[in-house]
Amino acid sequence: MNKQKKLHEATNDLEKEYKGIQIVEITPNDWDILKFNETCHIQSGLSWSKDQEVESPEEGDIAVIKINNVLDGKLDLKNPLHLKDVTDEQIEKNKARKNWLIMIGSNGSQERIAKCGLIKEDMDFVFASFLYGIKSKVSNLNSYFLYYLLNSDKVQKRLQSFTSGSTSLNNLNKSILEKLVIPAPKISEQRKIASVLYNVDQAIQKTDEIIEQTQKVKKGLMQDLFTEGYYNHEEFKEASRFSKIPIKWEVEKINQISDVIGGGTPSTKNEDFWGGEIPWITPSELTELDSNIVSKTERYITEKGLDSCSAKLLPKKSLLLTSRASIGMCVINDVPMATNQGFQSLVPNEDIDIWYLLYRMRFDSPYLNSIGTGSTYSEVSNTMMKKIDIPIPKKEEQKKIGRTIKSTDEQIFSLKKEKDRLHCLKKGLLQDLLTGKVRTKGKDIKVSNEVLEAENA
Repeated sequence: MNKQKKLHEATNDLEKEYKGIQIVEITPNDWDILKFNETCHIQSGLSWSKDQEVESPEEGDIAVIKINNVLDGKLDLKNPLHLKDVTDEQIEKNKARKNWLIMIGSNGSQERIAKCGLIKEDMDFVFASFLYGIKSKVSNLNSYFLYYLLNSDKVQKRLQSFTSGSTSLNNLNKSILEKLVIPAPKISEQRKIASVLYNVDQAIQKTDEIIEQTQKVKKGLMQDLFTEGYYNHEEFKEASRFSKIPIKWEVEKINQISDVIGGGTPSTKNEDFWGGEIPWITPSELTELDSNIVSKTERYITEKGLDSCSAKLLPKKSLLLTSRASIGMCVINDVPMATNQGFQSLVPNEDIDIWYLLYRMRFDSPYLNSIGTGSTYSEVSNTMMKKIDIPIPKKEEQKKIGRTIKSTDEQIFSLKKEKDRLHCLKKGLLQDLLTGKVRTKGKDIKVSNEVLEAENA
């Protein structure tokens, strides 16, 4: 029997209900096609009433894994909900156990459906309704292999296409899962595939940990530099809203050290205002930047567009500072640029180092948010921005402070790029390894202990 015929027969039940939809693709001839209901145990989670929920572990019988604990292919159990009045029988039936997958079965967002996390150790948790617990019950299906297979992009899209329900709640019915068929190589190859992907995941996790630690170092560094200075100052003072700064530092109003310039938006109904050569930026673009410097924008305006509104052309090395909604985000422009009305940008005078100003304003972001006013959205006006106090050391010390923090920032950006590279690598490996395009069969690949432990004896 050829492979395509074998796949057709294995998916026949589903194709009767979902014409034209196949659950699996053509895979190597030596891979098996496993029926999900014969190889996996599928269990719905625990339901409870609102009055069973408690705020602290001391008040509850058990912690519970909810939908919001399943994030991007992993379990985040930092702040679990706790329940009281849960019987021993309920705990035993719904307890989270090692090598079980926890899958989202119902959610308002279809894109969240079928996301899975893997339980790596037995835990004092139960899992909630709207979640499925899935466990391999055969010796020829490794739980890590199953975890990576179910979380792969193509399988996720297939599963999400089977959802039903109202516009507010999407459901992946248990009956659909029971009818699934999955491609699987021999267990030895599953272990190698899972080990390759596991090692990439470990590298991503390690990079995440280094990023987190470096960000903590940066936060402490900024706190020290903006309160004690770069040099070994011995005398300090309280000034304005600042509880501690070096006595030699001055406190100036922002309009004493820079021009404060707002932005504007040309009419979108006039085509003559758009598609020019002047970069024009909005606050939403800052959230997507992976740099402290911006040179390109999503949209460009013409000279006519600039002249038609309150936007101004900001010189190179201005500080583009958001003043509305998300207050306090800032970057340095590397080319002349205009902004929309969500900015109050600073054009510093020659006595101010732009990198010092960037990090000083980021450090003061909580204060900027605290003084924002407005009923529809919070905003710091041009007048308010001009009156804000800012500590100013001599320019030489400004440069030392700015470059010191910048060096740490560059490490963080480099680590984030490495993390992005690893995610791209993993995405490619998921596609290649789980379809058999790239084979591990016969390759000298060390199988990790964690992967070996993720299967039935």
